[in-house]
Amino acid sequence: MASGAPVVLAEERRGRPQGAAFEVEQPRKQESRKLEDAFVGEDKEIRSFEGFEAPLGKRLLFYFLGFISVGLVFLLSKWSPRVRMLLRLRRCHLRDAEFVRITLDDGHVDIEPVSEVQGPTAASGGGGAGGAAAGGGLGGPALNGIGGGSGAARQRRPHKLLEYRCNRYFYVEEVGSFVPVPDVPKRFNEQLMTSATRLAATG
Repeated sequence: MASGAPVVLAEERRGRPQGAAFEVEQPRKQESRKLEDAFVGEDKEIRSFEGFEAPLGKRLLFYFLGFISVGLVFLLSKWSPRVRMLLRLRRCHLRDAEFVRITLDDGHVDIEPVSEVQGPTAASGGGGAGGAAAGGGLGGPALNGIGGGSGAARQRRPHKLLEYRCNRYFYVEEVGSFVPVPDVPKRFNEQLMTSATRLAATG
């Protein structure tokens, strides 16, 4: 009897690490799958842009409904883009849009505000290094030549800028839609500073 006890303990000891290792590895696999799904969701391509504006009448009605519903309408509009569009927004041309409805290939919908940028950019014919510098680095080769200068009036008009998931888009009149702004080339700022230093030294 006494000689059999160590054998049972040895079997239990040999079995414990295997079970523990199996229990620890399972959550790690599940977490890695969740991370992969999240990254895949971020890479969904954009299917369409639709413009919306917020007229004063709908704004007043929206706040009135939110007041009498004790904030319930505000919560619904925050959770559901469709409710927000129905109660607060009205469809308009992308050129005049204050908000843009972004539809992805998987059917996901987001509503993002549109900001205005003053001054010439690559989207208005200010291409090259000068255009990128004037636009704060927002311009790029892909926008050069699009929306070329057609007088001072166009360059004085504010440019529509849309920011979505760490990307920036300019509205281009000739295309009739928002065009993604390409990333600044590597070492672009260093080359720009070097050129400026040389010009200052020779001038």
